[in-house]
Amino acid sequence: MHQGPAHAQNVIEPEAWTDTGVRRTRREPDSYRALAKRLWDDNQRLRRQVEELLAFQELAYTDPLTGLGNRRRFDERIKQEWSRWQRYGASFSVVMIDLNGFKQINDTWGHAIGDSALCTLASYLVGAAREVDFVCRLGGDEFALLLPHTTSEGGQALIDRIGHTLRTEPLRLAEGQELCLEAGFGIATTTSDTANAAELIEQADAAMYHSKRSSHLRTV
Repeated sequence: MHQGPAHAQNVIEPEAWTDTGVRRTRREPDSYRALAKRLWDDNQRLRRQVEELLAFQELAYTDPLTGLGNRRRFDERIKQEWSRWQRYGASFSVVMIDLNGFKQINDTWGHAIGDSALCTLASYLVGAAREVDFVCRLGGDEFALLLPHTTSEGGQALIDRIGHTLRTEPLRLAEGQELCLEAGFGIATTTSDTANAAELIEQADAAMYHSKRSSHLRTV
């Protein structure tokens, strides 16, 4: 019996791939190809929108002057560290930093120099910190460091390094003047008596304001 035509109707065409990555047969209607292209275009548009949203979110967590994390990011990070402390007993330290004489800098040399002073301090903090540490600007002349797996002795050693940099690398001004920046530092480390993250911040703040009483601003 001759079954040539019937057999030809059952032949499956070899598969091929469209330029959008969609599998089709060679007999695929044009409407399928149009649908595949529309889906591909929609996917690309959604991907761009997601990337834009992520970039916007990053801006919401970043200090625009220094490029450091801001208070919102600090609040999130300290909650994460506190959770690790409660779950695993992984102690951490908080260092609060306040640039001394910031208002005097602005009043004497202008806001541009004030901004330079903030950025200079920010760069010194980042330079002294480890990769696992978190550096942020809380606002104004206030900064903070989160130091995972760090004792108070380890945190004090980092503070000493930053202080040495401030003393030996002044901010250069016009006409050969140099502005020797100073800052107040306060450190607090988690212990079994620490009630919550807010208390830890308060302890570091208190230590920082105590240290500021013996600091001053000078030019040479």
